[in-house]
Amino acid sequence: KNNFIDFTNLVIMSKKKERYVSKNNQNIRRISDLIKIAPNSKILIVYRNPLDQCISLLRQHKSFLNLSKDDFFYKIYFKLTCHYEFGPLYKPFINKKISHKNPLELNHWLEQWINSYLYLFGKYKNDSNVKFVCSDKFNNKVYWANTLNFIGVKFFRYNFKIPNKLSTS
Repeated sequence: KNNFIDFTNLVIMSKKKERYVSKNNQNIRRISDLIKIAPNSKILIVYRNPLDQCISLLRQHKSFLNLSKDDFFYKIYFKLTCHYEFGPLYKPFINKKISHKNPLELNHWLEQWINSYLYLFGKYKNDSNVKFVCSDKFNNKVYWANTLNFIGVKFFRYNFKIPNKLSTS
């Protein structure tokens, strides 16, 4: 706990910022711990169109598998940084009752998306520190303003771009 608080305070001071923002896929495994460590924190669980998100995850998984074949550094990097969400050390977030076990198939990632968000929503839907937000709606000014209000930011302009349709290859 103290190491995490010290680390975040050092980052805040070194960057001359007022808050610490962490965007890490593994944070969904740590939400309860993050709330215990920093009870005033605000946590955004960002999601997007499930099919687009799963195609992206499958592509990332394949990419990191290929990179780790060619460069041993990546395997070590994933282990040291505890990145198990894709790549050579992949571990499903929800590992119970998996029907689609092959992570090289899109249905595996769709099943993981469904199971993960059902779990997260069931656990955090009534938590005042947590808000589920759809990145596909960030172009909507009211939605964006409500999201910023939740995290205590008065104004932040960003031109959100809608990505081209993704492919599984």
